[in-house]
Amino acid sequence: RQYKLTAEELLMMFDNQISLLLKVLLTLLKVHDYEHSLYINVLHVLHALSHPSTYVSLNEQKDDHAHDSFLKHVDSLCNDVIKHNVVAQLSSFLRRILQCDSSTKIPKSVLMSSFAHYCLRPVHQFLFNLCFFSTHASIRSNILVTGDSFIESVVLPYLSSSLSSVSSMGSDSPSILFLSLKSLMQFLICVTHGQSAAQLLPLRYLNTTSAHFFMLLPKHFLNHSHLISLLLAYNINLNSFTNTSQLKEFSSKVPVEVLPSTLMSLIENGIDACPLSTLRSVSSFLSSEHRLPIARSHFTYSRLVSLLGDAISLKESSSSSSSNLLDDFDSISSALALHLDKLE
Repeated sequence: RQYKLTAEELLMMFDNQISLLLKVLLTLLKVHDYEHSLYINVLHVLHALSHPSTYVSLNEQKDDHAHDSFLKHVDSLCNDVIKHNVVAQLSSFLRRILQCDSSTKIPKSVLMSSFAHYCLRPVHQFLFNLCFFSTHASIRSNILVTGDSFIESVVLPYLSSSLSSVSSMGSDSPSILFLSLKSLMQFLICVTHGQSAAQLLPLRYLNTTSAHFFMLLPKHFLNHSHLISLLLAYNINLNSFTNTSQLKEFSSKVPVEVLPSTLMSLIENGIDACPLSTLRSVSSFLSSEHRLPIARSHFTYSRLVSLLGDAISLKESSSSSSSNLLDDFDSISSALALHLDKLE
């Protein structure tokens, strides 16, 4: 059975009482035996509550006043999310869906199924919209430190397991997996932007996935320029190439993969392995203005831009030299052919 209720329909049924609607949606997610399609519909409605199109269609406004009204709507929605502890409740539901054990390991069978990806994607889109559209930074801080650590217990294990699945399945990976990964990375980039170094330290300490990704890059991800771009943007916002001393103060046992020197070396090797077309695409993504907030004032940004620029220049130079060699070969071949004709 397919469930296709829209946010607009439910808001009309609940007389635009978003707080009440949120409670009902979260209550449905707590029940263990509903059909998968119902859970997916609930999560799509949740995402739609944070999307501009839903608000505009209900209010039939398309001017600057509508934009300001929508931002107020998102701020109100953020207040409800914090008040009702929505992120922690979503975390509980997703851990159940992902079958995370105490070590936050996600079974491969779960990732082979599309259901988990169809659940994760709208949740990350919902949280991204809250972080992106809200005029208050409190929602980002709340998500970073919320109960049962949503990012630590759900987002990062899912990211690590999904990238491992992509590396093993390659082109056989389901398309929804890539779409879900894209939404996850956009959320991580947005929620970490503008946060203090102290707030980001726990995420830097847990950022082993970036190192593993760039170790696997030469073999499995050379043509995934968008994934490379998103991973680099996330590390820019974390400012991953700085403050080794702060990491060691945070914990006496810092994973070697997250140390700035290690991570920088792995990323540099990954960049060197990429084809020129991938490097140009990644460089364009990081330097272009788009909706994703990237901390271009961070040292990590300037260092990455420098690494990319050097790699691109080197490959362009190498390509030009190869082209000149071919031209020289053609010239020599033509001259030889001419002299052979004269000998005949």
